[in-house]
Amino acid sequence: MRRTNPDTKTSSVWKRVPQLQGLTGRKQQLVGTWEIVSATSTRNAGANPKGYLVLAGSGRYFTIAKNADRPKTTERTGDGLAANTGSWSLNGEEVTLHVETAMTTEIEGTDVKLAVSLNGDELKTTVSGSNPANTRVYKRVRASN
Repeated sequence: MRRTNPDTKTSSVWKRVPQLQGLTGRKQQLVGTWEIVSATSTRNAGANPKGYLVLAGSGRYFTIAKNADRPKTTERTGDGLAANTGSWSLNGEEVTLHVETAMTTEIEGTDVKLAVSLNGDELKTTVSGSNPANTRVYKRVRASN
């Protein structure tokens, strides 16, 4: 799909990534859109971040979070914003985010390992080996009618 921005005369080409076949068990339970409820880390997105983690059935992911106190401005800025994208995999109770692109470029090309626990529509992730613990709690976003 090609989209063109009439203001900048730039265009983007989008490619559909197919869903993985045979999703079962824990991986199937993790697939979806998750909204941040709370976070222990204040790096980049502040103490009360707003944002999402999307774990797609295609094996791709993206996450974006912003500092809820981020000031409004007409200038383009990444201050108070964190985002990255890539692929994800599951090994037992650990999700690995294979970071391909990120606003914090130092993490590009790295793997972020998350210990995960799932309780109904609540997902808790803790970055493995983080000290102090970098934990986020998410709630599942259900489709609206």
